[in-house]
Amino acid sequence: MEHRVLVSVLAVVLVLNAAGCSGLQAGRGPRESAVQVMPAQVPEPVRATIRQLIGGGTIETIKQTREDGRTVYAVAATVLKRDVEYKVAADGTVLSSGLVVPFGSLPIVVRAATQQYFDLSPVLKAAVKVEGGITFYEVLARKGKRLTLLKLTDAGQIVKEVQE
Repeated sequence: MEHRVLVSVLAVVLVLNAAGCSGLQAGRGPRESAVQVMPAQVPEPVRATIRQLIGGGTIETIKQTREDGRTVYAVAATVLKRDVEYKVAADGTVLSSGLVVPFGSLPIVVRAATQQYFDLSPVLKAAVKVEGGITFYEVLARKGKRLTLLKLTDAGQIVKEVQE
């Protein structure tokens, strides 16, 4: 009997996990999983761009994913004791760059919008991102029991919400 219950629980967990992997995320469409890769596994144009971006810094992770039908490499690194993030296309084009910053350094309207949205939950991570020459702010915190990433404009307008 105990074995039968364990097998049933395991089956439910596997089904839920499979559904989560192919399910929808808030505002994103089908979820496309990221795969961690080693620097030697990325195309040479991407490696060259990463070398140029981080210089003598340290690569923490590189994750390969697909966005808008193309392969993208998300790079997290430490440069001069600061955490940086980049998204690089397979041809070496920098799609976005970001710098992890203290929440208190964000513009006051961005902090106010974030605090209202998260109902005073503690912020886990804040970053300044540049995409296509436009500055955005990303804030990660818990909304209820779920981790949620908000992307905001410099006016505090939420442009994207991703629940994990």
